[in-house]
Amino acid sequence: MFAEWFAVTQLTQIPELAGVLRAMTPAQEAALLLLLAQASDNIPQAVQLFATVAAADITRLAEPAVAAALTASTGQWRLDAELAHLIGQATWSEESLHRVEAQLAGRLPQTQAAIAGTLVTNARNEGDVPGLARALDNLGARLRRLGRYPEALAAGEEAVGLWRPLARDNPAHQPDLATALDNLEAGLYRLGRSPEALAAGEEAVGLWKGLARSYPSQYQETYNRRLAQLRRDLQLDGQESASIWRQLGDDSPDRDQPQNSPPTPNEPDR
Repeated sequence: MFAEWFAVTQLTQIPELAGVLRAMTPAQEAALLLLLAQASDNIPQAVQLFATVAAADITRLAEPAVAAALTASTGQWRLDAELAHLIGQATWSEESLHRVEAQLAGRLPQTQAAIAGTLVTNARNEGDVPGLARALDNLGARLRRLGRYPEALAAGEEAVGLWRPLARDNPAHQPDLATALDNLEAGLYRLGRSPEALAAGEEAVGLWKGLARSYPSQYQETYNRRLAQLRRDLQLDGQESASIWRQLGDDSPDRDQPQNSPPTPNEPDR
């Protein structure tokens, strides 16, 4: 802690050290980022110094900066915010972003959202419609985790709007549309829009049913679980479930299974 305090104090109080920072080797930069990240747990000024070092070349330093930020504890959320801001200000290749994202392992949620937003921008600029739809789905999930529900819903609605014509023209995209509808359902629930959420859920389950009939080994389990989830949602919402059985038919393979089936990875968050 004394070494951290001394480094932060000297870097803060002696402006001439800025020139030394610019002359550091990559190994020295990584070591300094690590020291500052760990110092951020006890010394608030370390956060801004961390951001200053990373901002010198964020596209080159993002990976060591993320690795350093992940070693912090109480200061991690502040480092996360700084990294998210820096990532959002830079121009990135998709490959570089995915390398940074691979380091996160579900942590640094603000950085995850910034990466997802940048991937959306890249796909939009490139005119990659399927890539944009996937990126929007991913962005919506990241924003929901941060509690930014209106923004998440906007991303989810745009994703569904893109997948609909793609799935109509190419059946290979039907699973993508079904997944996007699952995510849209989750976003609508977060904002208390239960009738619209149930409508999205019913449409998704209808798609999963068709896919399960055509490709049972791939989609039967997903269909069973999503149907069970929709049943629970209908019951919690106090709605009569007869309408969905008329829509989907009475040949649901899991009609007699218990209704507390565990979730699957592609089941949307609530």
